[in-house]
Amino acid sequence: VAHTKGGVGKTTISIQLATYLKAVKNVEKLLLIDGDPQRSTLDAISERNANKFAPINCAQYLTGKELVGQLKSQAPLWSQIIIDVGARDNNTLRAALMYSDVLLIPVQPRGFDLQALRDLHAIMDDAWSVDAHFKACAFLSMADAQGSSNEDAQEYLSNYEDITFLECPIVRRKAYASSSLAGLSVFEESPRDQKACLEIENLAAAIYSFEED
Repeated sequence: VAHTKGGVGKTTISIQLATYLKAVKNVEKLLLIDGDPQRSTLDAISERNANKFAPINCAQYLTGKELVGQLKSQAPLWSQIIIDVGARDNNTLRAALMYSDVLLIPVQPRGFDLQALRDLHAIMDDAWSVDAHFKACAFLSMADAQGSSNEDAQEYLSNYEDITFLECPIVRRKAYASSSLAGLSVFEESPRDQKACLEIENLAAAIYSFEED
């Protein structure tokens, strides 16, 4: 989960996807990696694990060299690995791209956020040029509940033919902030925000293939 622009919801989405896989889909071999020095993801998951919810394995790797070394040795141990990288062009982001199957790009429907995608796209091109094989997918993060901004953003994203647009908007909701801060899924909060649950379920379904029970 990456973008060179800060404040687009990378950590929130990383936590929500990981906790959805654990709490709803019962994925056991799950690793969440925090690649941001702010360690928001690691702190949230530590809070979760301390409060007796189904624990999630979370580790922090802050350099490209460290991340590559850990991925090489640990990848066979996990069925799913989610990497939350910081909002900048650095070796950690570039290393993550070389080992990822999917690059998930949260994009706010705002002018500066959309324009910043050019910087990330240049990094993506660099990775593809040295034989990276990830599929790039973008979705609207912190989207408006109504109005034309979402449609305008989708039209802008259509200019990038090598980025698949996922029609799974994540609307700005209090449930995401409160649950993610505690390392919880919106499915684990009480009372549940059913609209938030549906949004996460739709986004996860667009990324992962789940076997029917």
